[in-house]
Amino acid sequence: MKYLTNILTRPDIQSSYLIINYIIIVLSILTLTSCAVPQYMLYEGDKLPHYNVSILECDMYSPVRLLSVDGKKPPQGKYFGDVRQLAGGYFFNGFKIELLPGQHKLMLDYYERGYGWAMYSKESQALELFSEKGHHYTIEIYFRPIPNSKSRKSDIPYDWGAKVVDWGYFGGEAGKKNEILRVSSVPIAADVYINELGGDIKLNELQSRLSEYDMLSVGPDFLGNYKGKTPILIPIRPGNYQVFVLIPENQITYENDGEIFIKLRKGEGTIKKGWAYLVEIKEYKQESIIALFQPIDEDLASFLTYLPEGHNYQFNNKELQDNLLDSGVLDLDIPNILEILHRGGKIILKTNKNKIKVEISENNVGEIKTIH
Repeated sequence: MKYLTNILTRPDIQSSYLIINYIIIVLSILTLTSCAVPQYMLYEGDKLPHYNVSILECDMYSPVRLLSVDGKKPPQGKYFGDVRQLAGGYFFNGFKIELLPGQHKLMLDYYERGYGWAMYSKESQALELFSEKGHHYTIEIYFRPIPNSKSRKSDIPYDWGAKVVDWGYFGGEAGKKNEILRVSSVPIAADVYINELGGDIKLNELQSRLSEYDMLSVGPDFLGNYKGKTPILIPIRPGNYQVFVLIPENQITYENDGEIFIKLRKGEGTIKKGWAYLVEIKEYKQESIIALFQPIDEDLASFLTYLPEGHNYQFNNKELQDNLLDSGVLDLDIPNILEILHRGGKIILKTNKNKIKVEISENNVGEIKTIH
């Protein structure tokens, strides 16, 4: 407040318009920094441990507006999550809701606003959620072009939909510190297994030994613990791990992005195949894996059909587009490539120079690496 007083008493500021703007900016900053994500407990009785409830959550950047859960409306306001109007803009704090495991009905709509534009739904939609103990859920909005739309230019010729994403078991173990490993795949619904390595094993030495193989054929005991299907958030203690992401055996040959290819045997045959990763989990650092099952020589438009709808990965389109063009990617391929990366987060491309791997990192940057 001392800084604000000094500004108001400066002789060179004569305009009341400037003074009002300073006040609005300072009050906006103070209000925003004091805002916490609203939390709701939608069950009766005492608060339960986090591993015995389901969590439904949206952050402050989400366009989701949740009107009710099983007919229950928020205790204040029209939507779950506090909406405030500050300095001419709308700020949504998001929400975190604790639910009992089971079947739930969500009613929601969509609203997003920027400088000079707004996107919103004209009608609400119902969404079903079957939740499990200790699982963490988010809601994603996606858009579908309306065929032969006759909308005015001021309207957006898109229909919209919503889906629930289950990030898997988020409860952790009582009394133990857990970090988070995010595992996804392209396409989704691959099986994830984790095998903890001994503390004396150095990852770089193990990687060096494994790099002698193009493919490993293993039995079920080699894989470790089954964790679920992608996409999944896995509570995990710091340490060194082998992570296996597998799909059912098929006759398709996939692009190799530099990881070790695994075939899971049962009896005389192969039942699953996929990729093996070596991961070091450190304190206070979230790690992520995107397992890529991209058929060799598959055209971009066809590959796009394998991916979930919605922009699941965010990045700067213009910056990545420029980097792709510098790497030899054809300009006409850019729109499909950007859409694939928004949906799935990873792709391998043949350019006029070489073959490259493009992956969206944890800090929302498109990383480009030459494979060969």
